[in-house]
Amino acid sequence: MPTENKVFTKLFSDKKVELNVINEIKTLGQELKQITEDFDEQIRSVQNEIDILQNMISGRTQQSVDLRVKMEDFRELAYDLGISSSNVSDTLKEYEEILEDYYVVADKVDSLLPIVKI
Repeated sequence: MPTENKVFTKLFSDKKVELNVINEIKTLGQELKQITEDFDEQIRSVQNEIDILQNMISGRTQQSVDLRVKMEDFRELAYDLGISSSNVSDTLKEYEEILEDYYVVADKVDSLLPIVKI
């Protein structure tokens, strides 16, 4: 009988270990599944923001080109009228700054978008 008890105890403890390992696997699997779902949700959220940004960009970059062209037209007209280049520069300074600010942001967008391709 003592041998049977040892065998039974040994078998029972082995099964307990197996059940414990299975429970650990199940817990880790559930945690990983939740992590995966959380990552996927965040990726969708980021992708949505990227789509919004890309849609905003479409058709809006032309304004910078148009402003640059109009500023050059103004310079040429002012030159033809004999207005000093320093007066022209002073007049256009605000718009040069607007263009510079735009280009800084546009560079940020250009550097950001390739990184987040999903």
